[in-house]
Amino acid sequence: MTSIDGENSGFLKPLGIFGVIASGLDFEQLRDQMYEIVDQIPKQERPKIAEYLQAGAIVFAIMEVTTDVLEGRFAHVVGGSSVLTDGRYYWRRDTAAYVQHYGVSLPEEFLANGKRRNWMPPVVEPEDVLRFDSFLMKSGARLRRRPPSQNGLS
Repeated sequence: MTSIDGENSGFLKPLGIFGVIASGLDFEQLRDQMYEIVDQIPKQERPKIAEYLQAGAIVFAIMEVTTDVLEGRFAHVVGGSSVLTDGRYYWRRDTAAYVQHYGVSLPEEFLANGKRRNWMPPVVEPEDVLRFDSFLMKSGARLRRRPPSQNGLS
């Protein structure tokens, strides 16, 4: 498998907290962690990064509408739990909205690579998407559900 820089890589890296594969409701468990990473990307840089994230190759689509789990700055993202990739990293489809509206931090290596590429997304070949899908299914990159509370409410 070849990464976007031509390097041989056998796996994808999760894009920080946004590499968690979970339903929108389960993703809410990460709200406190997300608050810790807001306002880390300057406003003028957010649109290019968000466009790059939106242009990722779809590894697998999930038919779900996700909502903003922080402060409601965006309403809905169709397929928000779907997983996209640039051949090196993978992320949830709603990541772009969190970058655009909150400036959430992303791994430094990802940001440096994007800047080197002038935020032009690479072409990810269909056979690589199939390999990535298989890798993600085997890796179990899922968020674990929280146990039900003692009184039966969650």
